[in-house]
Amino acid sequence: MSRLAPKQETIRALFALSGNQCAFPGCSHLLISNKGTFIAQLCHIEAANKGGQRFNPNQSEEERRSQSNLLLLCYAHHRETDDEDEYTRERLWEMKKAHEEQFKNQYELPESLVEKVLGSIQVYLEQIFAISKDTNIVVHAMEEKVNELLRRTEAPSDYDDKLYISQLEFIKELKNQGNYKTAIDRYIDFKEKNWEKIKPELKYKVLANLGMCYLDLHDKINAGKYLVALAEIPYKSADSLAILCLGYAITGKNKEFDACFSTALNEGSDNINLWVAYIERHSKSKNTDKLLKEIPAAVADSVPVLFSIGGIMIEEGRKKEGIDLLKATLEKQEEVPEKKADSRALIATRILQDIVDPFKFMYNHFSDDELQALEEAKTLLTEAWNVIGKTEMASFKWYIILNLGVINKLTRQNNQAVLDFQKAFDISREFLPFKNLLMMYMQVGNLSMAEQLLENPGIFKPLSEEELFEMQTFKARLLCLQGRFKDGLGLLINELDESKEKRYIEIVTVIIATCYENNSPQEAMPWCEKLLQKFPELITTHLLSGYLWTKMDDKQKALSFYNKAQTLLAESTRNNEIYELASGYMDLEEYEKAIPLFERLADKNRLNTFSRGLIHAYFQYGDLQAALAIAENLLLQNPGHVYLVEIISTIHQETRQFDKAIAIIRPFLGSTHGRVKDVFSYRLAKLYSFNRDWENAKHFALQVSNFEHLSMVESFGIAGILVNAGEVDKALSIAFDIRTRFFDNSAAHLKYTQVCIAAEKEENDLFPDIVRSDCAVIFKTETEEEKTFIITEKNAKGENVIKPHSPFALQLIGKKKGQKITIEKGYGFSTAITITAILELYTHAFQESMRFFETRFAGEQNVGVFHADPGQPGDQLEQFIRESTQERNDVDKQIYQLYNQRKVTIGVVARLFKRNAVIQWFNLLSSSEVFIYSFSKDEYPAAHEAIQGNKPVVLDLTSLLSMFFISKDTNYFTFLTNKCLVSQSTIDELKECSEELERGSKDGIFTVRYEEGQMVGNNISAETIQRHREILEKVIAWCKANASIITPSKLLEVRREERERMSDILGTCFYDCLLLAEEHNAVVISDDDNFKNLLRSSNRQAPFSTYQLVHYIAGQGKITHEQFDLFRLQIILSNYIFVPVSAEQLWQCFDASGFKLTKPFIVAVKGLIVMKPEFSSLRLAQFLKKLYLEAGLAISRNQTILYILNDVSNRNDFEEFKRMLVLAVENEFSLLPIFKEDFFQLLKAF
Repeated sequence: MSRLAPKQETIRALFALSGNQCAFPGCSHLLISNKGTFIAQLCHIEAANKGGQRFNPNQSEEERRSQSNLLLLCYAHHRETDDEDEYTRERLWEMKKAHEEQFKNQYELPESLVEKVLGSIQVYLEQIFAISKDTNIVVHAMEEKVNELLRRTEAPSDYDDKLYISQLEFIKELKNQGNYKTAIDRYIDFKEKNWEKIKPELKYKVLANLGMCYLDLHDKINAGKYLVALAEIPYKSADSLAILCLGYAITGKNKEFDACFSTALNEGSDNINLWVAYIERHSKSKNTDKLLKEIPAAVADSVPVLFSIGGIMIEEGRKKEGIDLLKATLEKQEEVPEKKADSRALIATRILQDIVDPFKFMYNHFSDDELQALEEAKTLLTEAWNVIGKTEMASFKWYIILNLGVINKLTRQNNQAVLDFQKAFDISREFLPFKNLLMMYMQVGNLSMAEQLLENPGIFKPLSEEELFEMQTFKARLLCLQGRFKDGLGLLINELDESKEKRYIEIVTVIIATCYENNSPQEAMPWCEKLLQKFPELITTHLLSGYLWTKMDDKQKALSFYNKAQTLLAESTRNNEIYELASGYMDLEEYEKAIPLFERLADKNRLNTFSRGLIHAYFQYGDLQAALAIAENLLLQNPGHVYLVEIISTIHQETRQFDKAIAIIRPFLGSTHGRVKDVFSYRLAKLYSFNRDWENAKHFALQVSNFEHLSMVESFGIAGILVNAGEVDKALSIAFDIRTRFFDNSAAHLKYTQVCIAAEKEENDLFPDIVRSDCAVIFKTETEEEKTFIITEKNAKGENVIKPHSPFALQLIGKKKGQKITIEKGYGFSTAITITAILELYTHAFQESMRFFETRFAGEQNVGVFHADPGQPGDQLEQFIRESTQERNDVDKQIYQLYNQRKVTIGVVARLFKRNAVIQWFNLLSSSEVFIYSFSKDEYPAAHEAIQGNKPVVLDLTSLLSMFFISKDTNYFTFLTNKCLVSQSTIDELKECSEELERGSKDGIFTVRYEEGQMVGNNISAETIQRHREILEKVIAWCKANASIITPSKLLEVRREERERMSDILGTCFYDCLLLAEEHNAVVISDDDNFKNLLRSSNRQAPFSTYQLVHYIAGQGKITHEQFDLFRLQIILSNYIFVPVSAEQLWQCFDASGFKLTKPFIVAVKGLIVMKPEFSSLRLAQFLKKLYLEAGLAISRNQTILYILNDVSNRNDFEEFKRMLVLAVENEFSLLPIFKEDFFQLLKAF
């Protein structure tokens, strides 16, 4: 009789307690697939038929089909439970009970599937019964029925082929459901039993499917074995030839591939597998662009082809393109969860392969975008495991869990990493997950678990010699971590065997590393010396010695060992050794030595540790052009890569190409988050502040969301930017929070006070009228004790802090200074307090910080706090001003002496005074210590040649200031037809000066110094400041409208060291002018003769001054002589020395000096030295005549004449000048004989 199928309620009960998983312990194989197919089997604990496993003749048919006698198992475990000795009825009942208890009421079989499942089981039972009643053998799967029928048929027939095909289709379905191990076993079993009986086409299918199963498991060795065997099958089709080509490709049989490919191409050129094989064959010899051109359009967009191309792109260094292409294939794949899951795992693995290399793992050096990529890989791996972990593929693909553990370890998720490594090890029992698990236990300090694992490894395969050695090193490391350093060291020493040279070196290297890790470098040194003595030509020994001496801060010894290691480099030297040497040189700041080593390692078209090392070495060495070229090339292949964006923008910032730096960061910022976004928002805010674009600077400063991502200096930088941008309250709030965060750092208090001072808040804001939130309240108690409380929601530190909603705060809020408040103390007691002061929160913090510089931070940060007591002997402020004035005067004299001696430029003077260059120029105009040296040679020919030749001209800072501040009425640059160039840094100096002056635009600027025993104040009125700022804005506006404002690109070509040296010599904006002149073959117009002397000494185009420019324009008749004379007088009155002067101008300057020997008269006298003797003698004679005729000057006349004669006696042609002067006086004084004789008496002294 036909045995009975289970009832519907029985099926529902079984599935309700199944969790939709195989009941075998630890198996997660699904019973119902995602497509709704029943892919498991029904197992009888006690067999349904006589002869079956565990058959019980006392059971009824109803009992046999009851829920208590049935189990739902996957095919593999159904077969396994056929072993009656191991799987008794009692064991199966326990298995059923445990499984159903675990999944109680967790899975409900959909109604639509109940009949389908019942139908499948009924057909299955009927087929099994039909066979078993003749053979008395119970079989448990469809393929066993097929096998039985085959055994009953002697010769194959069409009907037999259908049975074979049916069996193969069943095995293929197992593979499609992820049951690879079972599928492979069934294919091999099928091959062994039926190989001689089946036709060639079926043989092809068996081998092809076996090979593809192994290929899906990434086992190329076995895959290749079965696929190449297709060559022996007398069956040829487009598909079989394509699969054979794939076998040849993965086994590296290129000649066979090429021959087979030609044949396959004729059979079918649009076969996907054929072109996947072609890509595999040519992956090392052809780039992806070439491969894509050769692949037919019909298959070029297929998933396998795109996946293969994406992998090669990654190998080529086109990481982002490759990863994006791999991800795109997920959308194109058929809806097979296992396939998609496998693809996700492969994509994640490719991401990891590109990021995690031994060096990065060793130094834990991952950029922010790499950490982001790791998170993406983690998501992909998790999604993959959620599917694969429920199939037989899990036992083959434990690497997915292992990689999850690696990511969690790298991202500091240590506890999860331990769980992942444990799971990978439990599944695989392989050495690699064992090693990761062990190291993780030691890393997190779980030494007891590490010890247990080492004592009972539980690894299935016998350990190799290398793995045994690693085990010993792990044991030694564990002993050291347990505080048994000597024991650990002894364990390693016991392993030493000098007859095994390689192993000896490895063990000694581990000993040295162990000593260093345990803070015992001195213990390590003898072992280094042993290696050096035994293997003097071994590069590793010198690298280890260099590393140890570096860590012990003896850089000279370290360098000597690294230099020796460099002499030992050979073609066969391993990359990691070259990298160690390059890194050693980088640690010692020997960048020039590191560069050729990184050049040897790096592929400049691939972004990895080596290419980044090369970029960094060039950058640190100061060769920004080389660093930028490599980085920009890599950015084309890796758009938005954090490291590349950072280094490129940094180079542009350093070379003052601020707009280029902004253009690199802005498009990148939108795709960032977290720390990366905050850091680059800060960078953008800073760059815009350099451009004085305060609106954009404010915008990006406010984008920073977490200041813990920034350093203290960067955080206060944001506050400073916001102050300049007008967001004072926000700036103070940020500064206060940063001060709180770095409360124990004196620098934080200094920075905070600087922000407060720059904020310049109104007094009524600093000292509110009433108590409110975010303020400090100072009050006195009835006992005259003074106390301070801060009312704020902020995380404030310092004195007593209370929240605004606290009872005490609520009593204070709204009260005014002087008010008394009664505080209830309880039990009928109270006390009264009187508010004596109310301070804004930030004001109180400012005062507190200032007090700290008198107490806990006294003497730090070069900050002194002085208490003023005007008119009293103990006035600290007056004493400080007196002493600092004397010091300042001494320094000022030394600096001005350097300028007068023509040794430094105005730019250098500004730097020495720590002043803006424009403000320094203002100081020179009014200085009593120096003259302004505008020119010292006849520059008229240079002006003539440049203007007539229409050469580009570079207008430096001094020429612009002369034209707009001295020649106030006429801008003589407008007469130029030449192209005018102005450096961006010149504009920056002008803007910076305007901002500095803005701080005094309301009340003026008042300075104090000590002169002649008393305090002297100097005030620059608000009106003067405003006038100066208007002129500065006028200069900037004119430059924008009439000149090209440029940052010289030559800055990139100059090494940092040279660039910094030249900036020190000239001043930044002047150095940029020099480079612009070189870059554009231009002539510099400058009123800094010391600067022009440097230009002349380097054989550049001859520069000239604004005076020579105006002189030339006057000579061309473009302006009147009166205009020219006015300009000369203006620059003389502005302290410009050696300007040719007329007798009238000399007298005007004498008058302006109050007829004393002071400026501007003594400046004008210098003009007599530079003119030709015939002109200067005549003009002096005319001046002397007027001097003698002024009766009121008789007393000081001789002194004035002697001063002039003494000055002009410095002329090289003084004798000729004196002869002509006599003639001129004879002529001018012809009617004044007494005065003439008086003058000649004075002249005799010279």
